[in-house]
Amino acid sequence: MTNPHSLGAAAALHALMADHIPVPLAGPASRLLGLDRFVQLYDELRVVPNEQPIACKLLDHLQVQAVFSEEDRAKIPQDGPVVVVANHPFGLLDAAVLAALLPERRPDVKLLGNRVLQAFPELRDQLIVVDPDDDARGAALSVAGLRQALALLKSGGMLAAFPAGEVSHFHLRSRRVEDRAWSPSIGGLIRRSGATAVPIYIEGSNSALFQLAGLLHPKLRTAMLPRELLNKRRHEVLIRVGAPIPASGLAQLATDVERADYLRWRTHLLQYRQQFKARTAKPFIRTSTKLRRAPVMAEALLIDGDLACYAAPA
Repeated sequence: MTNPHSLGAAAALHALMADHIPVPLAGPASRLLGLDRFVQLYDELRVVPNEQPIACKLLDHLQVQAVFSEEDRAKIPQDGPVVVVANHPFGLLDAAVLAALLPERRPDVKLLGNRVLQAFPELRDQLIVVDPDDDARGAALSVAGLRQALALLKSGGMLAAFPAGEVSHFHLRSRRVEDRAWSPSIGGLIRRSGATAVPIYIEGSNSALFQLAGLLHPKLRTAMLPRELLNKRRHEVLIRVGAPIPASGLAQLATDVERADYLRWRTHLLQYRQQFKARTAKPFIRTSTKLRRAPVMAEALLIDGDLACYAAPA
């Protein structure tokens, strides 16, 4: 008998495929992109006889090891409103890693994710749905999801988010794999809730084929996400956690765009932590001719015209 839950998962995953793929090619494309194998894996995980969350089952099945030090774990506040912001190098694996690790520190954590994840019943209790699509349905979901996220934070809960809204990919302009600009909505949530922000950097990137597909068309990149998850077997994922950033410091930045830019910068800065223990924490911000006062957690090192450089713990 067909598993109704796997039918829902299959429908959601097939929806990821580019709209222009001809119907006769849908079956071969599903096999090539790993969609069929992913649905089969999901069915297998659902019947694993233990009480672990499905994210933990997935990591165990793929033999993925998340390297997450006790020192970094201790940086995550155990109470009060917190927004964890993370880069998004892999896609589904990033969500699984955070869904597996963060509840050990904060059982009240919820993940801000897109509507595809709703197809998996085991994730729904941990999920607040938003949608990066520009259509009317996506906009309505995002508004409702952001309201739910704000209510969670105002009640003292924790929210984990990937503010890029899509997986890191190769950018021709910078000639490197990185997140796109982060959504200013994350700055708005922190401003309105008074939450502490905690940056998390997840090291790594998807395959060269994934990056090439994205240059051809963004939908091809998205459609390849199940395949990229499946090829991470026996992968080691290094997690770095930055120092908590109080809402009072972020409040001194003028706009939600600047807050999002700052959080993105602080998060990506963590990739260099092992090499030289970077202390620079204040990015160059968009300014008028009038300089803004630096956040209280940063020390001014150099001010030259409209540019300012500060130092603070990473």
